[in-house]
Amino acid sequence: MQSKPAKETKVIKEAALITTKEFEDIPKYLKGRITYDQVNAVVQQMNKAVVDKYKILYQPLKSMKAPVRNLYHRFVEQENKDTKGFPLVLSLGGLPADLFSDFKMREGAAWFIRVTSSHSGVFFIVEADIKEFTQLKVDKRFHSILSILRHCKRVREVRGSGLIRYVIC
Repeated sequence: MQSKPAKETKVIKEAALITTKEFEDIPKYLKGRITYDQVNAVVQQMNKAVVDKYKILYQPLKSMKAPVRNLYHRFVEQENKDTKGFPLVLSLGGLPADLFSDFKMREGAAWFIRVTSSHSGVFFIVEADIKEFTQLKVDKRFHSILSILRHCKRVREVRGSGLIRYVIC
C-alpha cells in the first residue's frame, strides 16, 4: 500500500529582532533619537505585514472573496525578476527539505518527498503593504528605522518599476 506524499509546509520568513548589542553598535548618526524599543516595534509590525501578505498569496484563488483577490493580484504584479516565485521551504524531521530536493524512496516505502520548486523567490513587502496590514505611519522616523534595519542586515531594498521592495533577509 502506497502512502500519500508529505504535505508541503509553508514557512513564512520573518526578520529577527535587533539585539541590544547590535543596537549599541549602530552608529549614532543612524540612530539619532530612535530607541531600541521603537526599532523592534517596527520589526514586529513588518513581520506581521509579511505574514499577512503571504497568507493571502498561499491561499487558493477560488477560496478568495473579491477584495482579497484584488490584493492577491496586486501582490503578484509587484513581483519582478529579483523577487519572482514563492519561496517554499519544507521540513522533514527537523531537517530542511531542500537538502532532499531530488530524494525519492523506493516504491512501497512509508513516505517519499519531492520538492519541485527551489527557493528562488524572496519574502518582501512594499510601503502599501505596511499601510494595509499595520498601524505604522510611513514617515521620516520609519525611513530612519529602515536604514537601521538595512545596516543590521534585517532587510534589503530592491528597487525597480517605481516600487521599493523591502526584502526580508
